[in-house]
Amino acid sequence: MNRSISQKFQPSEDILLISGSIVDVMINFRNITKQATPVLFRANISEYAKLSGKVSGFSNLQSNWDSYDAEVISSLAIKTAKKTLAHLNINGLLTSQIEINVFPMRDGGIQFEFDGENICAELEINPHGDSIFILFDDDGNMIDKWQLFELSELSIILEDAQYA
Repeated sequence: MNRSISQKFQPSEDILLISGSIVDVMINFRNITKQATPVLFRANISEYAKLSGKVSGFSNLQSNWDSYDAEVISSLAIKTAKKTLAHLNINGLLTSQIEINVFPMRDGGIQFEFDGENICAELEINPHGDSIFILFDDDGNMIDKWQLFELSELSIILEDAQYA
């Protein structure tokens, strides 16, 4: 095979493309419970693994981890952050033009930062698993702040920012 042709088909990053038609969703591999039509989506496996590993590592932080009396990161905040990462990954937002990072918070929660050409924002997950989205202007001033009840709300906000 011509090497230059095969190189054209090599991905430049760890991207998993998934597509298909009707699939059977099964419980215990015996009973078909429903049929679903999957859609094409891009999953950035390496970025997801990096951020997920970082979130998992927050469970190792002890009380006073920042030497300013910070709380232990709650298991509920970690669980919510992992669900958020999986949602972002499945919806192709870890491969987007938005840089995403995660940090532990002193109150036992987890903060996501979203930085891109058209967005500067944070998602704060408190120790109880509640999510607050905060939008900033270019100078770092808060524009708006609201509670998110579903991960689909986060996707809509970030997708709108990408195409603004």
